[in-house]
Parts: sequence; structure tokens; C-alpha cells
Amino acid sequence: MANYKVLIVIISMFLTSCTSTFMGSVFVFTFTDIVYYVLIALAIAFLIGSYSNDNFKKNFLIWFILNLILTPLPGLIYLLIKMIGK
Repeated sequence: MANYKVLIVIISMFLTSCTSTFMGSVFVFTFTDIVYYVLIALAIAFLIGSYSNDNFKKNFLIWFILNLILTPLPGLIYLLIKMIGK
């Protein structure tokens, strides 16, 4: 009976894509999560590049790499600043 309860807990952790360890939470990302992350970074970098007046390719590449390394949040904040400033 105890093995049945452990199996239910393990299955529920896999279904929620979040497991708990002694050091904290560990998030399990699926392939679709990674694809969405890259697409969001690509879209934000494209918008930043299109709002820039001087060099589209340079701004696009810089912000695409920054959005991938950091998170898309700084890119989104910069995009909002560029949109409000015009």
C-alpha cells in the first residue's frame, strides 16, 4: 500500500513539471517551453529592431542574444521604453 502512495506522488510531480529537492524547486522544461521561449525572444528582438532608427540587424542580433541569455523581460521593458518615448 505504501508503494502505491509513493507512485502517485511521483506521477503527480511529473505531471506538474515541478519537483522539490532539499535545495529548493527544480523546474522541468519540455521542448515546447523552450520553443516558446525562443519565439518570444525572437518576436521582442524583431520589434526592438524595427523601432530602432539606425541599424536593424545590429539591434536585432544584440537584443535576441540578450533575450536568450537573460530573459525576455528586459527586452520587453526596453521595447516599452522605446514605444513610450516616441
